Amino acid sequence: MTPQELKENFTNQFNTIVDEIGNLESQLTTKKEMALKLKGALEALSILEPSEAVEPSEQKPEE
Repeated sequence: MTPQELKENFTNQFNTIVDEIGNLESQLTTKKEMALKLKGALEALSILEPSEAVEPSEQKPEE
């Protein structure tokens, strides 16, 4: 290969890799957003659930 052909080859490889990195960064951002949403949903569900620390047999009867 001539130096010019090598330069073109390396330039093409570089551009391809830069594009791939951009796509991967976008996918990473999307996955981070999804993880944050799921964490929020889990926290919301844990707030809505009755406390598991108090067993029904431990509750005082209502008078």
